Amino acid sequence: MRELNRRANTEFQSEMIEQFIQAVGRFPNGALVELSDGTVGIVIEQNPVRRLRPKLVRILHADKSALPEPSMLDLRDCPAEPDDPEGWGSSRGLEAGAYGIASGDYFL
Repeated sequence: MRELNRRANTEFQSEMIEQFIQAVGRFPNGALVELSDGTVGIVIEQNPVRRLRPKLVRILHADKSALPEPSMLDLRDCPAEPDDPEGWGSSRGLEAGAYGIASGDYFL
């Protein structure tokens, strides 16, 4: 996704990139994400209706310490803010292995 966004309006039309993201989602299952509140989670399920609002399992507090128990968060249930219509627009994808997290440890 980063590479596509980097090439927007040079090699690819930005509208096509947006349609692609809407079709496949911003982050695939297993991707590490940092939410706008600083917590870190792993994408576990796509939302077929709103691809930019998947289901996650949160595993780290905002200070990056481990949560005592992972907690589920379905972003389609999170209210959107006027400056953040998707409900997590200020979130960012993290590199695989960030904070010592192995996504595979959270899947059966």
